Amino acid sequence: MDNVLNEKIQNAYLDSVLMHEAHEYLCALDVVERLNAKLDEKWEEKVNIKSTGEYKDKSVKELKAMLNSLEGEKPFNREKYSEIMFAIRSKTGWEKGEGAVK
Repeated sequence: MDNVLNEKIQNAYLDSVLMHEAHEYLCALDVVERLNAKLDEKWEEKVNIKSTGEYKDKSVKELKAMLNSLEGEKPFNREKYSEIMFAIRSKTGWEKGEGAVK
């Protein structure tokens, strides 16, 4: 009789451990799904980018040289860096995503 009782206690304990692990797994899965939803968010509207033509006469090699010249500047000009990076991407093409150049 004691063996049957011990077995039932062990099974109940294992069931509670499994239920706890299942709950933790589902909570973690929920967090992952919410993070994925944030990563997949898109613009509500189509964004039109006005071409300024600021770098249209520059080659990719010249743009990369400009980018290298920004390194070490104090204070760092994040806006200029981003503009040059955008120009390089637009001249070389995006590899992935909705705006990819085919």
